Amino acid sequence: MSTVNTRDAFSDDLDELTAVLIACFNELPWHDGWTFEAARERLEPILLARQFRGAIALEKLRREGTEKAYLLTGPDGGAAAFFAAHGYYPSRSRIVVASLFRSS
Repeated sequence: MSTVNTRDAFSDDLDELTAVLIACFNELPWHDGWTFEAARERLEPILLARQFRGAIALEKLRREGTEKAYLLTGPDGGAAAFFAAHGYYPSRSRIVVASLFRSS
């Protein structure tokens, strides 16, 4: 089994991680249209959270040796179709649960 070299992620990595978010989610299948400022604003509180623990891969991740990956997306739209076209399928062993909290 291959391993991937990683290092801890810190708040100093915010600009680099912002660029990664933009490069990923402004392309197929999402085309989200993130600006640098909006993406940075979304990521900053995550990186600054006291409980945050993150890792940055120091090399390109390869599919070989990976047994399974779980991705979360909505059932409709381009992302679900994109993943299905690339061999992903709905998991029978995992579910996503949600609850709506209403204020009184």
